[in-house]
Amino acid sequence: MPRYVEGNRRLAIVGDMILDLLLALKWYPTWSNRGVFSTLRFDVTSNDSLERMGKINQLERYMTCVGGNEPPTQKVMTATVEAIVGAAYLDGGMNAAEIVVQNLGINALEGTIPKASFNLRTRWPDAHKPPAATVATSRKQFRKRR
Repeated sequence: MPRYVEGNRRLAIVGDMILDLLLALKWYPTWSNRGVFSTLRFDVTSNDSLERMGKINQLERYMTCVGGNEPPTQKVMTATVEAIVGAAYLDGGMNAAEIVVQNLGINALEGTIPKASFNLRTRWPDAHKPPAATVATSRKQFRKRR
């Protein structure tokens, strides 16, 4: 039987990974470089951002902290937001986790990735495939490296 001392740390780990996965799935079809993803990931999943989302949603009203009436620390608030996402995933799958993330106000791609790179349908007929020239160039570069 799990001990209460563990708290929601295990759920927070799951939630952290689900946030990363959701961000990667939203970023992947944009064909932006990895630097954009790293920036996006830092902006969305940093302790400051997750604490801010927790405070905006007034999660402290529903939290019982060990210290009594003291407000939760940044670490506790961040872990709580991650645990909520993890619990949503375990209970309802990826769709439920995505809905919870949106309801928490974590709108990952709005404003972080430029609109021009996000709306690929205007440039390419299939948003999940780069132009053939890009693929050919990448293969040539790969062969040269070997």
